[in-house]
Amino acid sequence: MISFDRPENELLICLARPTLDVARTERVRRLLRRELDWDYLLAMADRHSVIPRLYYHLNSICPETVPHQALSQLRDHNQESTRESLFLTGELLKLYDLLEAHGIRAVPFKGPTLALCAYGDVALRQFGDLDVLVHKQDVSKVKELLVREGFKATPELTNAQEAALLRFDCAFNFGNDKNVLFDVHWNFAAPYLSLELDVHGIWERLERITI
Repeated sequence: MISFDRPENELLICLARPTLDVARTERVRRLLRRELDWDYLLAMADRHSVIPRLYYHLNSICPETVPHQALSQLRDHNQESTRESLFLTGELLKLYDLLEAHGIRAVPFKGPTLALCAYGDVALRQFGDLDVLVHKQDVSKVKELLVREGFKATPELTNAQEAALLRFDCAFNFGNDKNVLFDVHWNFAAPYLSLELDVHGIWERLERITI
């Protein structure tokens, strides 16, 4: 939770958006004239995964008002985030092509897909794993293909545990030795959450985007 009684938090909230209007830009400039705890600001930005937005706006609006050390540190964090985002995007495309080649319909969501839809750039949103939605009857086949590609279930499950997972949960998680985490969903919410979502209808309302 972010407290609104600190200027660093207000600044972070102002900048965690795709674009800034004139009024918001002026408010950012006023906040930057105050004495800020930049260590706290960067830590909160990382905690809430908005490092790219913070760097993008500060570097665009008034980089000269940011202390050199803070801007340098923020730039380094942003470059690291960008490398990770581009790497994971490449992994998603490879895995998507793999599933498609075996006749499995998969829908990427969150991760680079959300970044592109929300910000127009996969590097402007921090994410640490990949998510796809598949039909429930395809989960076993997806697991088989991922294991062939060097992935393992995380955690590893017995046959009985896998059956229970398919019945009572909504996603099967995998990882490999490159620290790629791949979450295979057949629903968006587990049955025990009592949150009924029309996952079947989603398949009829899909839109195509190009990454």
